[in-house]
Amino acid sequence: MRNEADNNKNNLKTAEYNGYTFRKATEAEEDRFCGGMICNIYELLQYADFSKAYGQLVSLFGEAKYVSKNLENQYEYFICATDKSGDDHIFCAYSGPTGPALSGYDEDEELVQALLTLIRETVPADYDYEGYYMDGPCKVFMGVKDGKPYMREEELNLTQEEFTDLYKTLYGLG
Repeated sequence: MRNEADNNKNNLKTAEYNGYTFRKATEAEEDRFCGGMICNIYELLQYADFSKAYGQLVSLFGEAKYVSKNLENQYEYFICATDKSGDDHIFCAYSGPTGPALSGYDEDEELVQALLTLIRETVPADYDYEGYYMDGPCKVFMGVKDGKPYMREEELNLTQEEFTDLYKTLYGLG
């Protein structure tokens, strides 16, 4: 049971699932965030779904707080989930070293499962992304086109100086 609306008290897009309401958190709500990784959005070896997850989050919540060219710090969303009692819980959906994941501090397993199911059942928005995975090192091309996720890697043949410069750029080092 899913319902989406474009208006609420903060003029933010909301989605309802199984009695819970989800929307992008406000800056004040982001400041209340604490917690650690709860789970991956998709299983670690479901690589085709890595690119789908970001498109699904865009469909649900609009643009991310940020998107970087560092695949291990690709994007971040803060999500406010209102439970069946009217209490708000703040989560972070992001893509880090282990891929798309949810973090937060919450003991309501049903709420977490509702958010995961909502994300997984959402039709992904089309997008294109180019970034870097430095363990390769490689350039990564991923996205969704006409509803179909894609992802490919291109090995980088860099000198030590080129590698160092790219690394410093991606990790914000001098």
